Amino acid sequence: MSSLKRMPQQSDITLGTPIANTQIYILDGDLLYVKSCNDVPSGAIAIILIGGEEATVKKLIKKKGYWILQAANPDVEPMVFTEKEIGELPVQIIGRALYARTDL
Repeated sequence: MSSLKRMPQQSDITLGTPIANTQIYILDGDLLYVKSCNDVPSGAIAIILIGGEEATVKKLIKKKGYWILQAANPDVEPMVFTEKEIGELPVQIIGRALYARTDL
């Protein structure tokens, strides 16, 4: 299931709680098609839910005993989660990016 909605210019949009010292920008013209799923192959762009509240879109690299979430921007530190953290937080795959385009 997917949806599309044009939001008014002055509308506040929130998803979960903010992550300290971070910013995200979704610009006019950005496009992301997502398939809802609970697993992706290593190296795929995944939509990840962290702790049930924070969502991120990153390349998921699966290693034995841990996951690495790598942003497209090389200046952003990768997020690393051990098997224990994946289960306890939890860290969940909720979708796979099928297509992404930005105007930057």
